[in-house]
Amino acid sequence: MQIAELVKDYLAILVSWPVAIIIVVVVLGKVFRTEIASLLGRVARIRVGPVDIATVAQEVKASQALSSKVEADVVYSIIRPFLPQLVTRLVGTHRTFGDPTQDVRVTLYLPWPLDTEHLVQVTPYIPRGPDKTGRLLSKRVGAVGRAFITGATVRETMPPGRNDFKKKHVEQWGFEVGETEQLQSDRRSYLAIPLRSGDERLGVVFFDSNHPNAFGDEIAKQVEQQVAELASVVAVLHYQLEALRS
Repeated sequence: MQIAELVKDYLAILVSWPVAIIIVVVVLGKVFRTEIASLLGRVARIRVGPVDIATVAQEVKASQALSSKVEADVVYSIIRPFLPQLVTRLVGTHRTFGDPTQDVRVTLYLPWPLDTEHLVQVTPYIPRGPDKTGRLLSKRVGAVGRAFITGATVRETMPPGRNDFKKKHVEQWGFEVGETEQLQSDRRSYLAIPLRSGDERLGVVFFDSNHPNAFGDEIAKQVEQQVAELASVVAVLHYQLEALRS
């Protein structure tokens, strides 16, 4: 008799739980009907809404392509026409360094017109080196960025060894670790000279060398005077880029 009663109670529990669950679901559905409908609506819009993931990806890709084209247009239609004049002037400045074993090279950076965060390299490395015309450099990093922000000449000797070289760029010059992977660790000396027209900062003339302590006080002062003579030709390009920014 006891066993029969236990079986009866057990079956009653098995039957009552699903019923109880159904009752709870129905009650919750009525109480939170608005919230549930809103959630289902959002799910439906995500799944079959007017813009799907593929469309968004295509639009992002098209936007990036357009941005790249605008950047290329700025470089090739505004900056590159000035290269003959700028290169001639920078070659003359470079001749200040008479020791060819020091492998000194020079390039020029100006404010990038499409945002306020970057400088743009507007000449190749002179007299030899890769043509990185159009490369963007954040104003927050490096000797170039510091010279532009502070308006003061920056000289620095970098340590030998790839790891120490990268470490100094991170700790002193504000680079992210990943950004240092693109830097040439054979560059042992930096000289960044801000270029001005009156109180206006036009850009930065940047020298580097594979020789430590390549830019002493005397040579730095001499180069600063020669860099000042670049202002007239650089100012024309600077104002054209500023007009584009406006």
